[in-house]
Amino acid sequence: TSQQDVSTNMDNTYNITSAMHGMQQRAYYPSPFFDVARLYMPNNVKEMFKWCRFYFYTHPVVSQVTTRLAEYPITDMVVETTDQSLKQKYLDLFRVLRMRSFLVKFALDYLVYGNCFASIHFPFARFLVCKLCRERVNIKNMEYKIYNYTPKGTCKKCCKQTEFDIDDTSLKNVDGIRLRTWNPLNIEIEHNEISGEKYYYYLPSGRVKRGIMAGSAIYWESTPMWAIQAIKENKLARFADGKLFHFARPSVTDEIDEWGKSIILPVLREIFHFYTLRKAQESIAIDRIIPLRFLSPETQAGNIEPLYTKIDLGEWKGRIEEEMKKWKADPLYTVIMPFPIGMGSIGGEAKALMVFPEMEATNAMIENGLGMPTGFMSGSITYSGGNVVLRMLENSFITDRDQREEFIQWTANEIAAYLETEKPIVKMKDFKMAEDMEKKRLLEGLNASGK
Repeated sequence: TSQQDVSTNMDNTYNITSAMHGMQQRAYYPSPFFDVARLYMPNNVKEMFKWCRFYFYTHPVVSQVTTRLAEYPITDMVVETTDQSLKQKYLDLFRVLRMRSFLVKFALDYLVYGNCFASIHFPFARFLVCKLCRERVNIKNMEYKIYNYTPKGTCKKCCKQTEFDIDDTSLKNVDGIRLRTWNPLNIEIEHNEISGEKYYYYLPSGRVKRGIMAGSAIYWESTPMWAIQAIKENKLARFADGKLFHFARPSVTDEIDEWGKSIILPVLREIFHFYTLRKAQESIAIDRIIPLRFLSPETQAGNIEPLYTKIDLGEWKGRIEEEMKKWKADPLYTVIMPFPIGMGSIGGEAKALMVFPEMEATNAMIENGLGMPTGFMSGSITYSGGNVVLRMLENSFITDRDQREEFIQWTANEIAAYLETEKPIVKMKDFKMAEDMEKKRLLEGLNASGK
């Protein structure tokens, strides 16, 4: 909701008229759905991505819960094929690709952004072809400069200054295969809500544009030509059909149905409330944690005339400061004064004003809002006491695993087509978290009866 919408909601108030002391008084109440956090809620999907990423980086509960949800359900890979050599080849390949670590990154994007975009980078060799003699040389073995997105240099064969054409050759080298995720901020989706068809486009980041325009070797030697062409023409680059894997986190159907919704989105207002409490805690700590101590002539009991009417207070102050210096120099020094001294303090009551209970309650709301049962992160939840809750959490993990296994199989199919091998069936080992209490009691009974 934009700030203009919020202002409209505040204007659309309803009146309660009451009679007090024979006079009509009117009280104004804002929209029941209005609070301060709505002033700052993201008003488009890309802003939502930035806020959710920011809170993932900065809020300890959000970071730890999403990381646990991403890591917990991952198990080892299983390759099903009758060809044992092919099975071992894919198991070795998944280790080289660090598939387990990539699945965690895959899941973090899925949870934090609500969307994960992944693809496979297959290795290629880039050659520069002389426009005069058609000599073809690997770009890594040439000295060249980039002028207007065109490499120029001296041909090694004809020894003439010339422009070069670019020719890329695919390499059947498994060591060069890389899995990568794409920043959703650099992705645009064209969606037909009638047919459900989606086209995906890539908007090169500023860093990539600067590297290409500056002729940086790391970009010109490994960036596909479709991306360089998009930068040259200042256009979006469309991904080929089936070459970008997109997982959108399910949500209700809405106007931006092509995008998934972050798991953090429902708790954005609670996070705002948490940081409001933390700012209050910080202010209390700064202002109230250290008391202001003061010394003064002590008032004497009875009708005795106050001491400060009989002595020079300037001399009294000097004597006190002198004795304080001696005590600072020697902590064992004993002060002997000819008159009583009173001491008081202002502040120092920070502990009584702290809002730790409110912050803990807010963090518990955030933890529950992220789909994690209370006590799971701290380890206080038990299998016997929370068996039903754990089974619900297990079912959620199983659903997430199905999505990850779909990506693993897609990866295996793409690599098999690239290497021209048989397509194996790849999945993760079975996942089990909650104990089956009935099964456990049955096994205990069989064990007791000696069966």
